[in-house]
Amino acid sequence: MPPPHYPRRKVFFAFLLCPFFAGLALVPFILISVMVAVFSKPKLIGEVRAGELFSLFLVMPLLAQLLFLIPAFVIGLWISMRKVEGCRRNYLTIALAGAGVALGWSLAMLLIISSGREEGGVVEQMLSLLPGFVMSAVTLGLTAFWFLPKRLSGEAVNQGR
Repeated sequence: MPPPHYPRRKVFFAFLLCPFFAGLALVPFILISVMVAVFSKPKLIGEVRAGELFSLFLVMPLLAQLLFLIPAFVIGLWISMRKVEGCRRNYLTIALAGAGVALGWSLAMLLIISSGREEGGVVEQMLSLLPGFVMSAVTLGLTAFWFLPKRLSGEAVNQGR
């Protein structure tokens, strides 16, 4: 029997939408930091509106998807065209390589935006991007674990399982 069909479309769209889910996972952390700031300074209680805070559940994922659309497209296309299968080594490789691409993309955007300013050096900017690297690695690793087809042994392929 021929080997099972590789789900290129599913894998491509899973990695294409990876920034959206990373942005969605980031919202609770933002909400907690806002609540800590509000409760530590009681003067801010009337300034923060719940509707504005809960709009983050829509705005953050869309903004993350918009900012990282090009690297997500390239990573998704590369993984789906190479027909990468799921194994522990591939999960780790995808997580670290994809997070490196996201870090490079973030650094490029940050340097373009702050090119005319004299404050802060590249090292300080790199340290501020470290949480994004970790978030990207976790999101890409989980996406690879959930959406890449598992590697089949030669015997299972021959029996058609």
